[in-house]
Amino acid sequence: TITIYKKKREADKKRAAEHAQKISDLALQRGAVDADLLDVNALKPDKPLTRIQQHRLEYLRRKLLGVDKDLALLRNQYKVACRHEVYKPKLGISYSRKDPDLALGLLSVTVVEANGLGTLDAPLDANKHPVRIIAHVREDRGDADETKEENPSISVGPPPQVSKPAKKPKEPLEVDVGERLVFNHSFSLAPIKKTQAALHLDILEELLTEVPLVPTSGGDGKDDNAPPAPQRRRGHARVPLALLRDQKPHRNHVVRIAKPGESDFIDEDEDVRSGPHLVIHAQFQFSKLEPIKAKIKDLLATQRKLHRDVTNIQLNRDTQFRWDWPDTRFGDDEAKDEDEEDIVP
Repeated sequence: TITIYKKKREADKKRAAEHAQKISDLALQRGAVDADLLDVNALKPDKPLTRIQQHRLEYLRRKLLGVDKDLALLRNQYKVACRHEVYKPKLGISYSRKDPDLALGLLSVTVVEANGLGTLDAPLDANKHPVRIIAHVREDRGDADETKEENPSISVGPPPQVSKPAKKPKEPLEVDVGERLVFNHSFSLAPIKKTQAALHLDILEELLTEVPLVPTSGGDGKDDNAPPAPQRRRGHARVPLALLRDQKPHRNHVVRIAKPGESDFIDEDEDVRSGPHLVIHAQFQFSKLEPIKAKIKDLLATQRKLHRDVTNIQLNRDTQFRWDWPDTRFGDDEAKDEDEEDIVP
């Protein structure tokens, strides 16, 4: 029985070796090389490395060690983040693992100011008529030529939020037409359910009546049952969430204000500051996994380059990629020689 088992084991090893050899031959025919099949002793260069080559080899090895440590740290962070959220590529948003219906998209917006509001025919006076901004997130309608009836937008965020009334600046700018209003109002819109959407900012002017309101039992001079004050739409601004996908803060971002009846889609060649516009700060956060994955991808690419050039130097070949070599940071040859004497072991 033992003899039969040994013969069967040797036959299996022989078949595995033949299969590996066939794969190796096929790979070599296609131009691929398996590092495990190479003889390390055959890769030794004909002549020893110079001092500069030794120095550069050590530099790349130290750099590779740092990349390996960063990769280990990022992989641990990715593992921890996966316990709390799951990324849905079709929606472009991470959702909670504890509550699968809870989207983790958060849009933080601060409307700093509005410039160029109003016209000569319809001037704007924020002291007489309060001006507010309504912020909401809706799904993109797609083509700019389509109307709302043909392709209506759908809300993919929380209910609309209203800002406090705007104020006139202490030192207004000299403009020919329009008004400069300061809001400095922050919105926090969550949850955002998908990234194929846009932030909409509606600018409304309240047309207050001069008829005094009847005091209620509360004595505050306001009628709780009174209809809301009529409003006039002064403009509309649109910010696609695709512009904020880097999840970094965007400060002093200029957004074009479209007048009533105009399209809110922006032409790439248009100078936004030349017409009515908003100045906002915005940041869109929708996933912890995606930034970590992007960093891991970049580090893996750097790791492959380092491995390749380490091998090139060991084989006494020229490197394929550019590196910030320490010996090239000096202005003359004498300084380089002194640096080599100090650093190269």
